[in-house]
Order: sequence, then structure tokens, then C-alpha cells
Amino acid sequence: MEVGIGRLRFGKGEVKAKELFSFFPEYWATTQNNLANAYKNKITGNRAENIDRAIACYQLALEVYKREDFPEKWAMTQNNLGSAYRQNHGQSSKEYRYSILQEVISILHPR
Repeated sequence: MEVGIGRLRFGKGEVKAKELFSFFPEYWATTQNNLANAYKNKITGNRAENIDRAIACYQLALEVYKREDFPEKWAMTQNNLGSAYRQNHGQSSKEYRYSILQEVISILHPR
């Protein structure tokens, strides 16, 4: 897993990621979400740094996955982001996590 992460984030892979964003932003966002999942579940290295990287990647994905344009992908990524924040020793406020959860629920289970 580590080799795959390095190729996406550094060197020539980073340039290709920028090209992917320019031409296929939805695929780029999916890649960021998948990369975040890999960091969040990574069992080697510094756990806090891995979670911080996951949070950053989820936030990058959300630059493309807008609630209005991709409501289900936005909700999924927000849910993943909330999970990462929860694993990050409670670094985000409970009120923030609760407000995001309410938004996710409104997308996944509309009234």
C-alpha cells in the first residue's frame, strides 16, 4: 500500500494527478477519496500523521464533490471525513461533527 500512496502523492504521479484534476475532476476527487481511505486505514507509520493526511485528502475531494452537484458522493465523503476527525483524538468539536452528520443524513435519507 505504501508504494501506491507514494506514487499518487509524489514525483511524476503528482503531475499526473494535476492533469487528472484538469480534465476529469470527478475522477480526481474519487482518487483523493480513495487515497484518504488508504491513509485512514494505514497500519504503518505515525497514526496521527496518517489521519491528518486522510483529512486533507477528503477536504480536497470535497472541492469537487459539491453538495448541489454530487449529493451522494458529497455525503459519503463528509461521512468519511467525520470518521477521520473522530479517529483524530476528537480534534474537531462535537458540534461541528454533529452538524456534518445532520447534513449527511439529509442527503442519504431525504424526507
